Amino acid sequence: MHDVLEKYKDIPKDDAIGILSSVGGFEFTCIVGVILGAAANNALVIIDGFNTSACALVAKTLVPQAMDYVMASHLSAEKAAKSSLENLGLEAYVDLGLCLGEASGGSIQMGMLDLAVHMYLAVTGGKA
Repeated sequence: MHDVLEKYKDIPKDDAIGILSSVGGFEFTCIVGVILGAAANNALVIIDGFNTSACALVAKTLVPQAMDYVMASHLSAEKAAKSSLENLGLEAYVDLGLCLGEASGGSIQMGMLDLAVHMYLAVTGGKA
């Protein structure tokens, strides 16, 4: 990590495109695009773990309003997970200690959201 930070130290912290093109890779670029595209269409994105948090940080730098459409699923076990969520202005809904990389936290969060919607509709008689 030290070598990477030293190699790219001249890239300004607010140069999201420079950071993404230097250390991001194709997958990260796609996730940033998904976050921005979802926000542009008023759709929710659930980030799951440190990698997607890093992508959300890039998206936030490009379009800060995109964070209105981002939800953190859980606090992953990676060392930088908590600080990255704090930098995004997000709070994890659960801390499961997961560090699996298979969207496990996001899957759990989707189940929780689905249950919350069903409960809301049941209480309101199906009226949104």
